[in-house]
Amino acid sequence: MSSAVPSAHRLYRHARRLVHPCVDAVFAVTYLPEEIAERKRCLDPMGTRQVPEPNGDTNRRVIAMASALGIDPADARRFLAEARDVHARFGDRGADPGLASPMCYEDRYTTYVMTRAFAPEFVVETGIAYGVSSTYILAAMERNGRGSLTSIEILDDPKIGQLVPLGLRGRWKKRSGDSLSILPEVLADQPVLDMFVHDSFHHHRHMWREFELAWSGLTPGGTILAHDILENNAFRRFVRKNRRDVDAWSVGVNCGVIRKRT
Repeated sequence: MSSAVPSAHRLYRHARRLVHPCVDAVFAVTYLPEEIAERKRCLDPMGTRQVPEPNGDTNRRVIAMASALGIDPADARRFLAEARDVHARFGDRGADPGLASPMCYEDRYTTYVMTRAFAPEFVVETGIAYGVSSTYILAAMERNGRGSLTSIEILDDPKIGQLVPLGLRGRWKKRSGDSLSILPEVLADQPVLDMFVHDSFHHHRHMWREFELAWSGLTPGGTILAHDILENNAFRRFVRKNRRDVDAWSVGVNCGVIRKRT
């Protein structure tokens, strides 16, 4: 008989599904681990920590996100082809999943396309891990012939940033420590921020505070790119709060981009 009675946990999940649309609009929601795993299934259909190879759906979503942000689809396709070349040149050689989950190709390619299209002069990134996103940002800057990247990482590990090719590191500066402490210092030294990339601690309060700090220093027309937005609803709430100052925004499977109004 007990097997026919739903567990308390199952009842809670059912209640969350019913009230989540209303709660999400008002309160900070952190998803259950099971919900996050379910939403990420398309990124990792085999249930492992390995990243599936990019496919046509990945490419279409990246181009759709770019178009929503005002990037010409022809340019988006050209930049996407360049991003695939970055993967062919550098790949993930030597990366051990023990430090962090591998970044999906949709996020990598979106990061590259946005950096190429908007040609930012100064970019700040939180969360380095092996340096996958750093590599795509720096590779795009190399193509643009301009730009510098400051990356902030709280972990003290010799593997941090190991995948970033030596030939791309001339535009790169690493800072160690809590992003909420380091980010104000970076923005004080370089007050004009063209692009901010979040990929650090994916807790609602932390993401929200990073977005606030970056938004305050973001130049008109600048962008915020956030990874792992499925962890909670911080990204969507931030868009809603600042909608009057948002020129455009778009989301993929697990990343989102906001462009500040000029």
